[in-house]
Amino acid sequence: MSASGGLGRRTLWIGVALGIGLALVAGCGVRDSGGPERIAVGLGLDDTRPSTSTSTSTTTSTIVAQSSTSSVEQATTTIVQTENVYLYFVSGSQLNSTSVPLTSPASLGQVMAALQAGPANLGAPGAGLRSALPATPAIGVVDRGDGSAWVDLPVTFFDNIPQADQVRAIGQIVLTLTSQRGIGGVRFFRGGEPTGVILGSGEQSEPDRAVSRADYRSLVVGQSESTAPTVTTGPVTTAPATTAAAVTTTVIGQPTAGPGPPTSTANG
Repeated sequence: MSASGGLGRRTLWIGVALGIGLALVAGCGVRDSGGPERIAVGLGLDDTRPSTSTSTSTTTSTIVAQSSTSSVEQATTTIVQTENVYLYFVSGSQLNSTSVPLTSPASLGQVMAALQAGPANLGAPGAGLRSALPATPAIGVVDRGDGSAWVDLPVTFFDNIPQADQVRAIGQIVLTLTSQRGIGGVRFFRGGEPTGVILGSGEQSEPDRAVSRADYRSLVVGQSESTAPTVTTGPVTTAPATTAAAVTTTVIGQPTAGPGPPTSTANG
């Protein structure tokens, strides 16, 4: 075989192989339809198009209807019942009463508080009056329910009261308390211990004795011991007048030194 013949045959076989290859490519290729075609996912290829999602948002507007209600407040009137109580204050050198309204029913504690507050806040009824009682400390008082009131004076009660006013201070307490319903006598304590007090006559009461209005009648404006009613069964005799010296020698709140009070006073 010549060299030219072998080369021709080799060239023929290469041409046949190229023809077969082109035929296979033409049979398996993608036909060009002139536009893009979608490749099915089922062939194992991923969809290369960007994914798009459509979301629908629904906005709900709620309109709240505000109802305007106007309420008319009705004025209410609360009636507070009061009662007039009589408080005794110093007028000149004697005691005088003035009427003061307090919430009803007025307790003895209310009455004592009003008495210690003094006449300064009473307006016209308190004009010309003063009090011998100190405003503080508070004076304790208890209604015993047997017609008597127990008054507990602070230990320092008499410390800042002039001696001439000490009997008036006790008279203010006794006359005021015995002006209240159901109270006929007052018994005094000092620091929780029974104590005697100076009477309107200048004498000292016994610690266990309750004093009454009659013991301080001589201190009230317009009244004196000589005007007090007396009952006699025989000829009227004039008793010697009590000297003022007995008043000035008595120590307030302490038992009288020396002989005790007259028998008639001690026996109450």
